[in-house]
Amino acid sequence: MEGIFMKELGEAINISVGGDAASGYPLQNFQVFKNVICGVSPYFKAACDPKWCGDKSKAFPLEDADPEDFRLLIQWMHTGNFDYYGDGDPGDVFTDDDKCEAWVERLVSLYVMADRLQISELKDRIITELIATGLCFNISLYHIKAIWSNTGEGCLLRRLVLNLWLNADVHEGMKVLKKAHSPDLMPDFVVDVAMGLTDRLNRDFVVLPMEEVLSPHCTYHEHEKGSFCPERDCI
Repeated sequence: MEGIFMKELGEAINISVGGDAASGYPLQNFQVFKNVICGVSPYFKAACDPKWCGDKSKAFPLEDADPEDFRLLIQWMHTGNFDYYGDGDPGDVFTDDDKCEAWVERLVSLYVMADRLQISELKDRIITELIATGLCFNISLYHIKAIWSNTGEGCLLRRLVLNLWLNADVHEGMKVLKKAHSPDLMPDFVVDVAMGLTDRLNRDFVVLPMEEVLSPHCTYHEHEKGSFCPERDCI
C-alpha cells in the first residue's frame, strides 16, 4: 500500500529557495513530491518536463523567493491552508496594526509567488483570506508597490485593491494623481487609478456598498465561472 501511495506522489525533487544577494533571503532547500507540486503549478510541470529537465539530482532554483513563502506553499498543498499569522491570533485583525501590517505583507508576498508559479487555486485562496478576515482594508501604498511591481495587467489582486481604494475614498485617488511623480508610486498604479477615477466620474462618483464591492469573492478569483470556489476554511 505504501508503495502505491508513494508512486502516486511521484519522486521527491529538490528546490532551493532564496540565496539571492539582492533579495537578502537566506538560502533554504526543500524536498517536495513531484506529482504534488506539478499538479498545482504549470510552472513546475513545465520545468520537470524531461525535455527541459537536465540533471535530476540538481535543485530547481528560486533564488529571489522567500523561503517562508515556499513553506506556506507546501503547507497549503498538503492541507489546503497556511498559518501565515505565526503565533498571533487572527482575531487581532482589527486591534493590532503591527500584526496586520505583517500579515498583509506575508499574504501579498505569497500571492506574488503563486502568481509567478502559476498556482491559480492558491491565489484564489489568498484573495478569500484577505476579504474574509478584513485584512484587505489594511493594504497600504507600501503593499501596493509590491503588488504592482511583481504582477501584470489583469491581476485580480490589483482589481480588488483598486475597487477598495476608489470606492472607500475618492480623495485618496486624487492624492495619488497629485503625487504621480513620487518614486514611492508605481506608474502603472497611477494609470490604473486615473482610469478608475474616470469611470467613477462617469457614474457620478456613486459609492457602492462595501459588501457589493467584496461579494462574491469569485469576482477576484481565477477559477472558471461555475466551477469549484475555495471558501475560507477555519484557521
